[in-house]
Amino acid sequence: MFLRIKMEFLHCLSCRGFLWNPVTVSCGHSFCKRCLEKTLPLRCLACGQQLKRMDTKDLQSDVVLVSVLDKCLDNETKLSRPESNQQDRMESKDYEEALETTQMGSEMDAGDTEMETQSNTHHAPALQDLLSVYDFECSLCIRMLYKPVATPCGHTFCKECLERCLDHRPRCPLCKQSLQEFLKVGKYNCTMVLENIMSVIFPSELEDRRQVHETEMAELSNLTTNIPIFVCTMAFPGILCPLHVFEPRYRLMMRRCQETGTKRFGMCIYENSKGFADFGCMLEIQTVAYLADGRSHVETIGRQRFRVLRRGQRDGYHTADIEYLEDKKVVEGDELAELHRLHDHTYQQVERWLSEDREDYSSQIFLSCGPLPAKDDDIQASPDGPAWCWWLLSILPLDSAYQMLILSMTSLKDRLIHMKRILDVFLQIHT
Repeated sequence: MFLRIKMEFLHCLSCRGFLWNPVTVSCGHSFCKRCLEKTLPLRCLACGQQLKRMDTKDLQSDVVLVSVLDKCLDNETKLSRPESNQQDRMESKDYEEALETTQMGSEMDAGDTEMETQSNTHHAPALQDLLSVYDFECSLCIRMLYKPVATPCGHTFCKECLERCLDHRPRCPLCKQSLQEFLKVGKYNCTMVLENIMSVIFPSELEDRRQVHETEMAELSNLTTNIPIFVCTMAFPGILCPLHVFEPRYRLMMRRCQETGTKRFGMCIYENSKGFADFGCMLEIQTVAYLADGRSHVETIGRQRFRVLRRGQRDGYHTADIEYLEDKKVVEGDELAELHRLHDHTYQQVERWLSEDREDYSSQIFLSCGPLPAKDDDIQASPDGPAWCWWLLSILPLDSAYQMLILSMTSLKDRLIHMKRILDVFLQIHT
């Protein structure tokens, strides 16, 4: 009588019968709405994950699942449990429909023998003959659902599509119902029933959709071409750079950087004529703390310096083709000895300036930026030079244009000369 497919996908995980008015909770599992309302479980009956308040109150039927069930189950199955829906209809004062369902159920009882005979002599149609890819289409991207996520209002979207909508406003893209509580969870699990059905009925189409997604992710993973650019502040190699991310375009950028696995993006300061400066520093995401409204506090650390070769845009944020900068190494000889003398002298100036500076100011520096990094045994070991230079540059009250000039230098000697001149001025002020 039932369709030739793994129909257990369509079973309620509580009552083990076919889903009736299916609702999908935050962990991605689906239940009959009545089963969930009767038990009000604190944890999912399938995976044990703790359920949120929104999972047991005011959940709406999963629209896509209702449509799938309506096409998959025959009339006998739909009417085999009329009593399970009668109370709902009575409570909603839908008396005419309740009466009609009762009459249809009575007719079904009278014709059980005849229908059973017919069902035994005719094969049920295959599920793939009743469903099409269009039944699993995202209404936002108009493509096959990829990692489908159901909202408390019952609508289903691709995970990425939904996240991008929530970046702009915490409402369902279709019915405009508030998703503020849904947004607070900060993690969206895929609807398991839909994923299972699609993988069984449309494996090739789902694989094609996955390939499209992976191709998009591969393009986003390139760390020299079309890298995302965050236009905000100066960043330096090895120096922490905390960010408060609230703009929709940058919320999307942070998500993509994590999804691709690179966890990296470029940081540049604003430049009026070009949109952003010609030089910047790559930042690597260390931790992300999400707030209830979708904003986030992102801890990053500076990595390589770069020069911008070409500017572009993607989905509202800036991108760039870049080349990485490295210091030109000084070979053995008098030039190397002079470089070491300049390095040691400048480092001593830094120590002197910190010791002569007001104690409260130095304490604030150490609290926010940490102590002065120690000298490196090999001052040319890093392609960006000694770490203490960037530490000093990050704390000095300098114009950002001048900081960028020093950042762009590929000569350690030139960089040290500029640092020495700056320290000479600060030390003269103190004397």
